[in-house]
Amino acid sequence: MTETHKIRVLLSAYQCGPGMGSVSQIGWEWYRRLNKLCQVTLLTHVRNRTTLEAAGVSLEDSSVIYIDTE
Repeated sequence: MTETHKIRVLLSAYQCGPGMGSVSQIGWEWYRRLNKLCQVTLLTHVRNRTTLEAAGVSLEDSSVIYIDTE
């Protein structure tokens, strides 16, 4: 697929971050791996911002939307 024809994916991962354990790690792995194949928009909680930014988010063509449910 060419860059202009990448599939666009919305990934909702309320808990998402590398090294944060269990569910958060699963969200991170989905985001990281899908980003290699697709243009990903990650929807996640604002509390994950610091960890995700330290890990280098946004990756390539991806973007992140942070939500605050407090």
